[in-house]
Amino acid sequence: LAVGSLTALLGFLVAGGLANGAMQPAVNLLLARTVDDRRQGLAFGVKQAAIPTSTLLSGLAVPALALTVGWHVAYLVAAGLALLVGAMLVLPGRR
Repeated sequence: LAVGSLTALLGFLVAGGLANGAMQPAVNLLLARTVDDRRQGLAFGVKQAAIPTSTLLSGLAVPALALTVGWHVAYLVAAGLALLVGAMLVLPGRR
């Protein structure tokens, strides 16, 4: 919604990359401190696999959604899934 030019797109990509780079050490420390020693391998594996998995899913979304019903719908589906996961994380009783 906010991108009207290539320069704006590049600016948002740079900002996202900087935020991702700044958060990686913090997330690694959080996982190391909070996850049980027996499950740290799984936790770090899931964290590291998240970006390639999201790339795979976005690549699959192009022929599955974007070419059939439009790219706006693909973004809405992705946003809906992100909201669903976020809501599941803040439900009471979940750690």
